[in-house]
Amino acid sequence: MKTRLILLTSCAIAIAPLSALRAEKEPEAPVPVTVIPATPPPQAPKVENQSLYGPSGSTIVPAEQARALIDRFKDAYAKMGNPRMLFFINRELVDTSSGRSLAAARRNSKRRIP
Repeated sequence: MKTRLILLTSCAIAIAPLSALRAEKEPEAPVPVTVIPATPPPQAPKVENQSLYGPSGSTIVPAEQARALIDRFKDAYAKMGNPRMLFFINRELVDTSSGRSLAAARRNSKRRIP
């Protein structure tokens, strides 16, 4: 019992000066903050014979047709009693680095059947 008391007392005496040094420590200087001014958006280059290729504002399926399809699905799904759905992805057929399907590439490969 006495050894514990002596050990705790010696630890307290050893730690006391450290806490006093920590209290006397000067506060650090604040971190400098730099504000970057906003740059205007880049303007499109002015070229006379330039065409835009890619998706335009139109969609493949009109909004009314998509909404009608979704409504038909909801009605049919409710009539079936809201069954659970399971989606299975065959990971052997998907290239994880590019996301492209490898089904066509593997279809022509020759395999040995065990």
